[in-house]
Order: sequence, then C-alpha cells, then structure tokens
Amino acid sequence: MVIYFVLKQISVFAISIQSKPEPKEIEKINWLLGGAEFLEKNSIEGSFVGPRKEMITPWCTNAIEIMSNMGLKGIDRIEMLEKVDLQDAKFDPMLQAIYINPAQDIFDIHRLPEAVVSPGHHTSVVAQ
Repeated sequence: MVIYFVLKQISVFAISIQSKPEPKEIEKINWLLGGAEFLEKNSIEGSFVGPRKEMITPWCTNAIEIMSNMGLKGIDRIEMLEKVDLQDAKFDPMLQAIYINPAQDIFDIHRLPEAVVSPGHHTSVVAQ
C-alpha cells in the first residue's frame, strides 16, 4: 500500500509500506519528515513532479535506512514529490515525471524492456 504525507501543501511524500502504520509509527514518520501531515486517503489531488517510478533515488535509500534505524519496518520505498502548476512545470524528463492525482499505483511499473540495438548492427536483442 502507498500512504501519503503532505508538508506545507507543497511537498508530498509517497511511502510504499507493507501494512497500515500504527499511530506511533505515524508519529515517528511525521517527526522525521519535518511535521508532514499524514493523509488518510488512497490518493492525493493535484499535479506533482517527482522521480520517475523506474528509478529509486539515493534519497529514498537513505530515508529507508534512517526509518529502519528508528524502528520503522516494512517500508519499501519513499519518494518526495513537489506540487507544480502543469502550465509552468519544469523538470528533467530523464530523471523526473509528472504525476497527476497520484494514487496507489504510483510506483507500479507497466513497461516492458525495449530491444537493445548495437551500433552498426541491424539486429536487436531483447533485454532480459
């Protein structure tokens, strides 16, 4: 499941966690995320820029390690999204994506590997 914490109506933290956190765990996450408010919703409305779902960021890896050291278990991924106006959204499409009304599938990857093409060859090999 994915839970959401909002900080100052600008930043959103999407957390993939194995089960709904207990109140004490929510309190720890709230403290760790600088007072971000836990949302009891399965999705969040708005447009956001964040890391591409195919890429787990170093920030995520460090945040999970810190949470684990605080006794928070079952967290698979956490990423930070920034609220944006779609008309003016500036982002690096190689590293980031726009998420509109992110929901429970925010980290689900539905892409198949593309063929690998070697320079100078006309045949392709499917990446495994």
